Amino acid sequence: MIQGSGWTREKEILALDLYFKNGRRPLSVNHPEVKSLADAAGLKPSAINMRMANFVACDPDNPNKGFSNVAKPTRAIWDEFAHDEPRLRKTANEIRRKCGLDAD
Repeated sequence: MIQGSGWTREKEILALDLYFKNGRRPLSVNHPEVKSLADAAGLKPSAINMRMANFVACDPDNPNKGFSNVAKPTRAIWDEFAHDEPRLRKTANEIRRKCGLDAD
């Protein structure tokens, strides 16, 4: 389980990693990886799906609009990692290991 209630930096990073790993698009609330992250993060699958939709709004390469009102912490995670996918993947895997989750 990933510690902290609500959205933490670690949860944001894992959601962004999932967004990139799956073609820079939000996944269905029924997608196994969404359900797995939701369980590990103590969140609902719909929260993971919505966070990924927030990343769509941050993503200049995504033709969809996503949500127009993106929280500052979400935008900051995007700005920090979106242009360095290897660092994002490494950081996400470190979080997974630290929390006892399966790493890639």
